[in-house]
Order: sequence, then structure tokens, then C-alpha cells
Amino acid sequence: MSDTSFRSVRFRISLLLLLSALNGVAMVAIAVVLFANLSEGPDVDLLQRAAQVSDRLGQVHDLALSAEAPPSLEDILVRLDPLERSLRDAGAPGSEAMHALDSYRSAVRIWDGAGRPDAGPAMDGLQAAHRRLVGELYLMAPYAEYQQVDRAAAILPWIVGWTLLVAAVTVYLSLRMRSVLSTPLERMAAAAQRVSQGSLDAPIPDPGGSPEFAALASAMESMRGNLTSYIAALDEQNHEMKTMLGALGDGVLFLDEGGRVMEYNPQARNILDGLPTSGALLAEGITLREAFPQLPATLFAEATEREVQLPITLYDDDKRHIAVRVFPVTQERTGYRKVYVAVVRDITESVAIEQLKRDFLSVVTHELKTPLTAIDGFVRLLLMEKAGPLTPRQRKALETVRDQSGALRQMVQDLLDATRLEGGNLKLDPAVVGVRAFTEEVAQSFQPGAEARGLTLTSSTSSVADARIRVDDFRLRQVVGNLIQNAFKFTPEGGTIHVEARLEGEDVELSVADTGRGIPTDALPRLFRKFYQVQRGDTRVAGGTGLGLYICRQLTQAMGGTIRVDSTVGEGSRFTLTFPRVDALDQEIAS
Repeated sequence: MSDTSFRSVRFRISLLLLLSALNGVAMVAIAVVLFANLSEGPDVDLLQRAAQVSDRLGQVHDLALSAEAPPSLEDILVRLDPLERSLRDAGAPGSEAMHALDSYRSAVRIWDGAGRPDAGPAMDGLQAAHRRLVGELYLMAPYAEYQQVDRAAAILPWIVGWTLLVAAVTVYLSLRMRSVLSTPLERMAAAAQRVSQGSLDAPIPDPGGSPEFAALASAMESMRGNLTSYIAALDEQNHEMKTMLGALGDGVLFLDEGGRVMEYNPQARNILDGLPTSGALLAEGITLREAFPQLPATLFAEATEREVQLPITLYDDDKRHIAVRVFPVTQERTGYRKVYVAVVRDITESVAIEQLKRDFLSVVTHELKTPLTAIDGFVRLLLMEKAGPLTPRQRKALETVRDQSGALRQMVQDLLDATRLEGGNLKLDPAVVGVRAFTEEVAQSFQPGAEARGLTLTSSTSSVADARIRVDDFRLRQVVGNLIQNAFKFTPEGGTIHVEARLEGEDVELSVADTGRGIPTDALPRLFRKFYQVQRGDTRVAGGTGLGLYICRQLTQAMGGTIRVDSTVGEGSRFTLTFPRVDALDQEIAS
């Protein structure tokens, strides 16, 4: 074993623990011996021997005092010899009883020499000797126990000596351990405190002491170097990030888990010009709501799910539109959310452009309706041969003009409805509608169109009973009709379209299912967007502006319902409208 091993803390602690273990083992062994000696009960053989001697002594004494056939002196003394042999075999515990037996013999001789009187000094001496001998026989067992205690007490000096020796060695080693551990630990603690306070320039000194401390100091020095490099890299990354954030056109704010602003880029300050952003957000740690009272109370929760656009009046006559989106930053392993990133965009100009577009579309579509109505009216007059007979070729051309005029009129109406929905100018007239009658009427109205296309249109309303919903009857017919028209477009001849109304808890579901080509899965999330059309071969043949499903969703949501789609390519699609029942709404209002 090298000198380094002898000097190591591990060796010294191991030695101290070994001594402590040996001391413990020795103390346990000594305690076992002492307990065995002190707890050992009386010798059973000795007790039996004493009992036998006592019984035989009683027989001899009673025989000597017998008045009918008293034995001779020699006979009495001979009968006492076996008692003497038993006491001699008992060893040291029977020594006192041996002396008492000799006294009893002497008392017997004196009593016999006095003529064996029934009373008097000789008789008293005999009785006293007898009682003494019986008493000594009773004391044989306690005497043996006293001997055991003496033997146990003989080893006490060795126990005390061993204890003092081990205690002295333990104290010595403990003091040595203190000197070996205390100074290096103080030096290491001072170095660790400097590192914790951010002083990374000074290297970690050698603390001295055992080799373990040298290894620990080397590891801390390596950690200090790595930490210095890591902090330098973070500073560089932070500088790069701030440069990139400063170059962004959008405002970026960093929020803590309580929604308080920690930091923001210059563009955020420019976008929010006129509001108290100059140093107050980061310094005071106030929340967005506290900093900008113009923001709605539910903005933070809404902006986490989607981009929220809202107008904010910064000055008396100036209204700017700002879009806010909040992204939660979570830990991948624990899912714990610590930071939010809020992206703020000034969309005032884009909102103005969108408004101009909506106004233009509204004007154009409204102006287009007048000539389209005139074209449709004159075409119908011509088809009715009000201007004279028509040749088959002329009739076919006029029918084509009528169909295309109707399609164009529907496109114009879709554009007009979409513009009104976006501008909030589409008025609804909600009323209570019976679901069964509504569904059957809509299905019946589209029955001729289905037959003309070679399709089967069915409906089922048995499960709705007398359920009612609160909707705009005209707009709901527009939504369901649009869904049925889409089913007509994309269901091949011989297919089936099923319109169903059913109860689902406290809600009513209206669904339109077809056996058409279906919709690809990747297109489902974008299906209800404005102007979106699934790119496939029959899209152009079927025609359309891509506004139908967008209008369906907007109208459904405006009436308090939801719309969803389930589709499998090659099997068909199902569009489902969900509305709360009127009685369920009444119960909720009453509660």
C-alpha cells in the first residue's frame, strides 16, 4: 500500500470505523459473558444434593430422638457419614455445611453423654446444632451465586482497560481527522463561494490535505473553466438573439409565468408607441393588462390559442389595429410552463386594405346582382317563347346561359355573404325551429335535383322527436343546402346522400353524409378556410369559388353552433352541424 493510500481520507475513516467496529464487537462479547454469569440461575444438582442431605439429616435426627427404639451413638454417627461425603462432593458451597455437621456430631455426643435428656442444656445444644446445619444447607445455592458474581467482577478491570484504550485511540484519530478535513474544507468552501458570487477569474487553489481534496479541487477548476466558456457562449448567443430581434418587423415581448413582461425588442416599443413602455415593463415587472388598460381581460387566454386582432385607441382620434399571439415555452421533459413569448404586429395598414377590399367586393357584388337579375329575367322570357318560337339549338343555348347565370349569381351571393360576415353586417333573425319538420322539408326540396343526377337522397329524423333549436331558418337552410349541393358535386352517379337529424345529449346534430370520393386527411384542417379548394381532378369540373364551406362555418358559429367533418378517401364524407336544444338553453337560463 502506497503512502498516498495511508494519507487518504478513505483509509483514515476506514481505520476509525474498524476500531469502532472492533470495540463494538468486544463490548457485545463482554456483555454476553457478564449477562451469562450474572443471569445464570442456581445449580440444580447442588440444590438436589442439599435437599437430599436435608432429608437424610431429618431422618437421622428424628431417629435419634425416637423413644421406642433409640439407636446407639455409633449407629447415629455412622448414619451421618453419607451426609459428610455428599457435602464433600459439593465442593466449596458445602464447606460451611461440613463445619455445621461436625458441630452436630459433637452435640450428639454431648447429648448422649448426658443420658439423652428430653430437656436441658444438652438437648438445647443438640437442637441448635441441628438448626444451624439445616440453615447452612439452605445457604449452599446463594453461596454458589456469589461465586459467579466474584468471577464476573474479576474481568471488569480488563473491560475498563479495553474501553479506555479504544476511546483514547478513537479520540486521537478523530482529532487527526478534524485537522485533515477542516482546513481543506474551509478552503474549498471559500473557493465555491467565490464561484457562486460570479467571480470566475481566480483559479481554484490546491486545498492540501488528502488526495481526495486535490481531485475535488481539480474537478472544480475544470467546472469553472467550462462555466466560463459556457457563459461566454451564452453572452454571444444573447447578443446575436438581440440583434435578430431588433431586426424583426414584429414586436416580441418575453413574459414570465405570471404574465409579467421581462424584456422586449425595440420594435415592440415602436408598435406600442404612446403607451407606458419606456423601461417600466422590465423594471417593474408589471403585467400586460396593468401596462395596457386598453387590452381586454381575456386577451392572454385567447391569444395563447390563436392570433387575436383588436383595435386600440392610442390617441383621441387615432385608432390602430394590433394583432397579438402568445406562444407558451414549456420544458420538454416535465411539461412545466415557465416563459411566454408574445408577438405583436401593427396591422393597421393591412386592416385598412382589407376594409377597402371588402367595400370594393360589396359594391361590385351588389352592382353585379342588378344586371344578372336582368339577364336571368330576359333569358326566362325567351325560354317561355314570349319573343317568338325557338329552335332546339336556340333553346339549348338559352338554357346554358340560364344555368351559367345562376351559377354566377350564386358566386356573387357567396362573395356578398362572405363580405357581410367579415364586416359583421350580416343580420340574423333567430327563431325556434322544429328539427324534424325542417330536415324533412330540406331533404324533400332537394329530391328532384338528386334524381336528375342519378343519386339517391334519403333522410332520417326518428330519434329527434319534437326537439327544437334556436336558429335563423333561412340561413340554416342555406348552410344545409350548401352541404347537399357539395355532396351532389362530388358524388358519382349511383351514389347515396343521407340527411340525418339526431339527439346527442343536450344537443341536436344535423348531418349530411355522402358516398363520394372523400377528402384527403391533409386537406381537412384547411377545408373551412376562405377560397380554399381541395386540389384534385374534378375541382374545375365541379366549379365553385371556395367560399361555400367558409360561409357555412361562419353562419353556423354565428347561430351558436359548430361544424365538423369526417371523411375517408374513396368512401365518402360526413358534415355534422351541432346546435343546443332550446329546452336545454331554457334550463341553463333559468338556473
